[in-house]
Amino acid sequence: MRRILIVEDDRFITAIFTMFIKELGHELIGRCASGIEALEISKKVKPDVVLMDIHLEGELDGIQTSARLQREIGVPVIYVSSDTSTDVIERAVVSNSYGFLVKPINKQELSIAVDLAYYKYKVDQEQKQREQGYREFISDSPMPIILIRDGRILYINNSALDTLKTHYIEDVMGQGIKSFIGEESYAVLKKGIEDLLNKGSRLTPQTVQFRTVHGDAFWCEIKGSKVMFNNQETVQLLLNNISLDNSCLKKEKALDSVIAEGDKYVFRIDEKYKPTLLSYSLKSNLFGEREVEAEISDIIKDVDSFKEQIDKVQTESCESFDIKLMLKNDDCISFTGFPKTCTVKKFQEILFIQQ
Repeated sequence: MRRILIVEDDRFITAIFTMFIKELGHELIGRCASGIEALEISKKVKPDVVLMDIHLEGELDGIQTSARLQREIGVPVIYVSSDTSTDVIERAVVSNSYGFLVKPINKQELSIAVDLAYYKYKVDQEQKQREQGYREFISDSPMPIILIRDGRILYINNSALDTLKTHYIEDVMGQGIKSFIGEESYAVLKKGIEDLLNKGSRLTPQTVQFRTVHGDAFWCEIKGSKVMFNNQETVQLLLNNISLDNSCLKKEKALDSVIAEGDKYVFRIDEKYKPTLLSYSLKSNLFGEREVEAEISDIIKDVDSFKEQIDKVQTESCESFDIKLMLKNDDCISFTGFPKTCTVKKFQEILFIQQ
């Protein structure tokens, strides 16, 4: 049983609709002849379906009333009219109605139209709720996310706005994604998106040069997938800004180079006690001119004692620590250790510099 409102200024047609509705087992919640009355009744008792005459007297016609009903209250509207002129049909189509019945109508046509409108509206509402949940999820996500369709940005979350260096979504929404990507990178990304839409459900991760809204270039690792957004297939792009990582890596390599060429004994070990850096002075003292892939046992005489001391350090939160080590050549040297991480679980790496 559907709860139906009739908006019709012809009393004879209203009487026929009333008879059909009762015979079909639906509930008639109201009858009126103007758009304003339709809005007032719907606000008091929200109908399941509205039967709407297009040519109503008063300040609102049927299509204008339908727009307000959908915007302010949220109900499916079926237009009923004998006017099938091109202008009327075009206005009805773009107004997002849930049906169009041409007068005179029969009971069977009305029955089918009411059920179709009711169930289509329910499906649309469920889809909107899912999309709203998805929109809220990506809005709060710490991962920068951009949704695009036909090459244009449909939606962008706050994290992606930060990545593009703007606080204003208006700077980005509706823009072509090409505006924010280097020319060579865009050709690669475009091909990846075409393959995604035509062949697969994932975009192969790729490195793309982006530009901020101010034109500053940076590099991102891009991942992508297909999602449904506004009832249409859309491409979701996840951005990982790797420019900062690359910058840090360059600085770290430069520091390693300086350390390696210094005159102090310096070495670094990873969490498996594997040496990952030896200064030139330490390497030449222990190995001469030989090229070797050193193990910790090639550097330190008593490895077990060394590991015990490191294990002890691990139980303390520290930025640095002092330690004396007997090297393989029997030199006893004082070092300062700088853990990259020092937790109760495990260090990531430790840099040892001669005091």
